[in-house]
Amino acid sequence: MFRIPRGNELLDYINRFAQVNNISMAWINAIGSIEDVELAYYDRTIGEYLVKKYPGVYELVVGTGNISLRDNKPFTHMHVVIGDQENKAYAGHLVKAQVYVAEIVIVEFTGEPKLVREHVGGKLWLWPIRELVNTSSTKTS
Repeated sequence: MFRIPRGNELLDYINRFAQVNNISMAWINAIGSIEDVELAYYDRTIGEYLVKKYPGVYELVVGTGNISLRDNKPFTHMHVVIGDQENKAYAGHLVKAQVYVAEIVIVEFTGEPKLVREHVGGKLWLWPIRELVNTSSTKTS
């Protein structure tokens, strides 16, 4: 748990924190106040993220996501809900935001296999699919 210093770009700071602390798999949560936010929505029909800018100051109501590896470096994937002075909420995939106040919780996962993002087409980098495996050799009624 830590607070990001004011003026830093949120995702960049978390990625650098993960790199310095050798974190390659983690769950992340964030609250605070951020400025000049960019959120995206992935349009499956065109295979692109549609980015919308939100200039000004917003409450970071919740940010949740994960850290995994992309190109052998920590990569933070976060979705957020932000709120304005009129309590209107906006949500989406966080592209960037400047920190005013950001309190971060990182829960690191250790062990193998490491989560490594794979390029699946367009601008999508996703975790590998893991098929369900029935580990039970007998069924009971």
